[in-house]
Amino acid sequence: MKTNSVLLTFAAALAFGACAREVSEPCPETSAGLKEVSFRIHSASFTRGGKDDFVVGDSIGIYAVKRTAPETAAVPGVTGNQAHNAKWVKTEEGWAPATPTDKVVWSQDGEPLDFYAYWPYVREASRPDSMIFEVNTMPNADVLRAANVRGLTDGEVELAFEHAFSLVEVEILGEGIDFLPELTVKAIHVKTKTAWNIGTGAFIHSEDGATTAEFAVTDAAARLFRVVLPPQSIATEEPFLQCDNGDVAYMYTPAESFDLSAGSLQRMKITLK
Repeated sequence: MKTNSVLLTFAAALAFGACAREVSEPCPETSAGLKEVSFRIHSASFTRGGKDDFVVGDSIGIYAVKRTAPETAAVPGVTGNQAHNAKWVKTEEGWAPATPTDKVVWSQDGEPLDFYAYWPYVREASRPDSMIFEVNTMPNADVLRAANVRGLTDGEVELAFEHAFSLVEVEILGEGIDFLPELTVKAIHVKTKTAWNIGTGAFIHSEDGATTAEFAVTDAAARLFRVVLPPQSIATEEPFLQCDNGDVAYMYTPAESFDLSAGSLQRMKITLK
């Protein structure tokens, strides 16, 4: 396979969410006995580049945690949470617990609670301090997070979701290039598998995951490609992108290092020569 060098140019990193939505969803009212928590669930900074809205059938996971110190936000633990990965589903009527055991209730002793939620729901996510996500095995690579750390004891709990991963968009340019239908773009030498702490928002990348992630075609005519990756730093020591056009492979090494931060959009223009 022939390998060519090309010009790689960067557009300024943009905020992942171009505009905010403030659409509230009704949730179950309190019932007799234990006092149920009422949620207002909405998107704070969605974008068309990734997950752009919640739809009927979407599921989120919710953690509620008691504070041990009145002025210090609590983070989810492996055990001992007031609500532990409670599954809530969007229905035609609004958001609701998937089963009666997924209901979230206030602390009976009146202790303040902090709340965390994520999408997409993972049934096996029993470790909120180390939730495993692997881009190449996810139907939707995007990951969303909401945190309400107001230490509430009553009232409606707002969960405003934001992007936890980074979006990379690549536009392929070039004069005199015969762009073939099988043109592909891949991110190489990247981290695709990560352990996520939903409480702190921190990522610890795994060394046993794939190091390549293929871009999806978002506009074939304009030769636009996009991929969602966990937040990470991209160095200048090795190629970051590979563009395959038939039997010709073009490799792209950034001129300077940059960060793929949570919720960001990194736009790039690549000129084939």
